[in-house]
Amino acid sequence: MNADKMDFDLNDAILFRTVRSGASEDVCQLIRMSDNKLTSFSSHALNWSVVKASYMGHKTLLPFLLQDGARIEVRDDYGNTPLLICSEQGNTTLVSFLLSKGADVNAANRYGNTALILATSHDVVKQLLSHTSVDVDQQNCSGSTALMNAIERLDYTKILLLIKAGACVNGEKYLCQGNTKSCIYLTNSAGESALEVANRVGVGRLIEFLHQAHISMCPPLVYAAINSDLVSFHFLLQQNICQSVEIKSEPYILHRMLQSLYRKSTVGDPDVDMLKEICSLGVDVNLCAQPDQRPISLAVEMGNYDIVETLCLHGALISHDVLISAVKMKHTNLIPLLAVYGAHMNLIGERGSFIYQDSALDLALTRSDFGSAKLLLYHGSELDLRFALKKAVKHGNWKTLTFLLDLYPETSKSILETNHEIFHESVAVGDVSLIEALLASGADIHGIIDQKTPLMNAVDMDVIKYLLDNGADVNFKTNTTTLIHTLTSSYRQSLESSLQVAESNTSSEQQHINILNVLLDNGALLNDINDDGQTALINSVTRDCSEKIIKFFLNKGCKINQIDTLGNTALHEAASSGNIRALTVLLNHGANVNLQNTVGRSPLHEGVDGIFTSSVITKALLDHNADVHIEDIAGNTPLLLASTFDGNDIVKLLVAAGSRVNHTNHDGMSSLMLAVENLNESVMLSLLKANADVDLINTKQHPKTALSILLNKWYPHFLSQHLASELLKHGASAKFVLPEVLHRIIAMGNVQLVQQLIASGIGPMDIVLRRNLMEWPLKTISPLSVCLMTDQLQLAKYLIDNWYLTQSDLTILSKNSILLNFLDFRINEFLKEHSSQPPRLELLSFVCVSASVGSGPDRADKVKQLCLPPILQDHLLFKKVAEEKMNTDENEDENIFFCHQISSNQLDKDKYTSDFYEKDEEFLEFDRHIRDDSSEDEDNDVSPGQARDDNSSREESDSNSSQNSSVSESDSNEAESSDDTCTLQ
Repeated sequence: MNADKMDFDLNDAILFRTVRSGASEDVCQLIRMSDNKLTSFSSHALNWSVVKASYMGHKTLLPFLLQDGARIEVRDDYGNTPLLICSEQGNTTLVSFLLSKGADVNAANRYGNTALILATSHDVVKQLLSHTSVDVDQQNCSGSTALMNAIERLDYTKILLLIKAGACVNGEKYLCQGNTKSCIYLTNSAGESALEVANRVGVGRLIEFLHQAHISMCPPLVYAAINSDLVSFHFLLQQNICQSVEIKSEPYILHRMLQSLYRKSTVGDPDVDMLKEICSLGVDVNLCAQPDQRPISLAVEMGNYDIVETLCLHGALISHDVLISAVKMKHTNLIPLLAVYGAHMNLIGERGSFIYQDSALDLALTRSDFGSAKLLLYHGSELDLRFALKKAVKHGNWKTLTFLLDLYPETSKSILETNHEIFHESVAVGDVSLIEALLASGADIHGIIDQKTPLMNAVDMDVIKYLLDNGADVNFKTNTTTLIHTLTSSYRQSLESSLQVAESNTSSEQQHINILNVLLDNGALLNDINDDGQTALINSVTRDCSEKIIKFFLNKGCKINQIDTLGNTALHEAASSGNIRALTVLLNHGANVNLQNTVGRSPLHEGVDGIFTSSVITKALLDHNADVHIEDIAGNTPLLLASTFDGNDIVKLLVAAGSRVNHTNHDGMSSLMLAVENLNESVMLSLLKANADVDLINTKQHPKTALSILLNKWYPHFLSQHLASELLKHGASAKFVLPEVLHRIIAMGNVQLVQQLIASGIGPMDIVLRRNLMEWPLKTISPLSVCLMTDQLQLAKYLIDNWYLTQSDLTILSKNSILLNFLDFRINEFLKEHSSQPPRLELLSFVCVSASVGSGPDRADKVKQLCLPPILQDHLLFKKVAEEKMNTDENEDENIFFCHQISSNQLDKDKYTSDFYEKDEEFLEFDRHIRDDSSEDEDNDVSPGQARDDNSSREESDSNSSQNSSVSESDSNEAESSDDTCTLQ
């Protein structure tokens, strides 16, 4: 390269010569020799060279000359810049280069022409328009814009590009400066806008069309199609302004066209021709955004036969919904066309089964469009005649009903004879014309549905009279009669609804009476019965009809004391349902107040036994001389039944009326027993106030009294204990209370009840266990040991002071080392205090005698047989034990667990039955809960609360007894050596 520079002296002449030659080799050699620099040339030479290279379009030389960008806006003699020259020449490469170097895109020559005005190459126009700073509406010296210039030259493609770029067409251009908006007018020197120039050269319609397409933001070809502008459509294609691919690239072109046509008042031939032209281009006629927006669906809604046919010819898929649309829009003439082109004539479900409901045929018949219906049937639509008949009746469509009956007389007759619900529906609708048509076609006037005849369901007076006049049997019986069925709540509701629909001023009650009169006038039997043996009068009370209806039947002569299959009268029903209105009416009309039903119950029984019990009912019956002594088949008087429920007011009325408070039923239960069994405190207190026998014994099963019913439970609830305490205050004997109950009452901490039970004569008892309870070291549990186990030292002292002890308690009081190790320090101190001296002989003798008479219900008798002085007898029966105020333990969770453990581990050695072992659901549920929570292995355990029959359990029990006896003998020997000796006199 250095050698070249020595051989040649670079100057302007060489530059001129190289530019004129334009040869690429010369240009490349010049660039090489100058080392790609411009310093060897004068500014004048470079300016001339730039202009010359622009005209020549030299793609290598011009970038070399403009490498520093200093001459980018150099002009020729006509004021043209390199960009103007290259744009006019159509050199896209150099135009792109110049724009990238920052050439002024809006620069104008001396005639005012810009690069955009001069450009003839469409690619160059696109490049210029893509520049963000281009002024598409800049005018030259004659006022013409690029668009006007393009229109003058009929350059359609450039025109389209300029309009798309926003070139002003109508001469009005709006400018915004800040918040100010102004309008300027773009016209040439002749005062013409671009549109006016177009009108002058004969393309005004085309320019206006392109402008509107731009405003609508729609491709011109698509815009032409949507507006059915076939002329513009063809012109755009012929002049290559647009390509047909624009149509194919618009996926929903047909949908848009049809929507546009749908909004037009009329559709003409040009519209159809345009659609045919679009379809001929291969557009998919089934393409749509939503299934219900298929072109064929829109076309059918429009109802234009030619458009529908065009789409069908080009492969439109015709679903059953399209047929439904044709029927809905009443375009009957389209049905044959759609059928010929393969329309689905029937509605098909997901599993391929035929569905009639909501099909095109169903819609046509519902609308009484018989023309469409006939065409659909002719072309293969299936008819569900039974459904169609029923629907026509339900909607009161007489026209469709008669059309079907006339079209299919034999099939209709067969359906009506076997499907009575259609005729019943006509009665429910209340249209005599429908009933008449169905009867004429073979409907059965006595057809039964759900044990009801049509007459039974009729609520419209005209329908009732028509049925009776046309042979309906007013006394036709199913499981009821027509007269009785009108009393049901469903019938009365239907009657009320029909009056509301008819906007009648007649009350439902009065209309009901009118219907009853019509039925009776037509021979309805007043005292006829239903399958339950109820007359209309009884049923009117059962159905809670109004007083007016009940009085209506009584005034018509209905038998007031008629009984049903259960022996109940209307008065029984009124009393059991608590219907005081009906009860009062019946009593005032002389109803027999003491009539008994098949189970021996009188109305008074029914009035006090049930969820609708009321003192008002009871008083009304008693005021009409109801017998309070009548017994039912179970031996229950009204008082016994009332005691079962918490009806204290009723009990007071019955007692005041002379009811025997100590009467027992066949199960041996008295009113007081039933009251306490159901924990009815108020009833219990009322009965006690009425001198109910607290010690009355029920001997029907095992002997029991009211008190034993309350307490002989595995877990006597606190309410049971409360009631028991009240009974004891009223002198109740604890003779039949199981002695092991006391252990549970102690565990539950009710010290008052414990003292009451002891004073009532219940004796101390040891419960023998089959295994140790709660780590207690002995296999026996006495009342005293329960006190120690539950830390009730006050009560323990009370038992010791009153000699309420068992033989096992002597072991406790003898400082047994095993017990002392088990018990905590506080209880040890308590035992040391009360066993510092050996038990006195008097105490030992008392305990031995107490144990010998046992703790069963015959304890008092055994004590009397001892022939002891009365004071000692009273002492053995603990009658003189004084009550003391003590603290109460109310930890229910621990109490119930303790009672459960006793019941689960107790050995049943008693000969009399204990309710502990008649396990109730509460015990079993708690037992299952405890066992689920326990991790101990109980495979060898006996069932809870039941005696073990194996020899080992008996031997263990005998061993414990022997051990206790030996302890007692040892203690007795020690006592004999003491100075404190005493003999029982």
